[in-house]
Amino acid sequence: MAMSTPNTPGKTASTSTPFVPVHTLILDAGPILSLTPLRGMAERFIAPPQVIAELRDEKARQYWDRIQAGLIDGVNVEIRSPDAISLTKGE
Repeated sequence: MAMSTPNTPGKTASTSTPFVPVHTLILDAGPILSLTPLRGMAERFIAPPQVIAELRDEKARQYWDRIQAGLIDGVNVEIRSPDAISLTKGE
């Protein structure tokens, strides 16, 4: 995913087209396990409880604890289980 460059807000690093921010990003364990900086990636984050249960790595757990404690500005993750309709839409 191309990100906005610091010197040209609203423009992507690879092209001159405007950067379109993601409204809602559903997290799996990958970004948390890899300690990916989430700030600025989306306006809203959602993670299913099963993803949080997968976090066994000490550093990933610490990162998740910092997110949940509100210590990372702009990153608020809502823990929410998908409903049955959402699960069938992917089929």
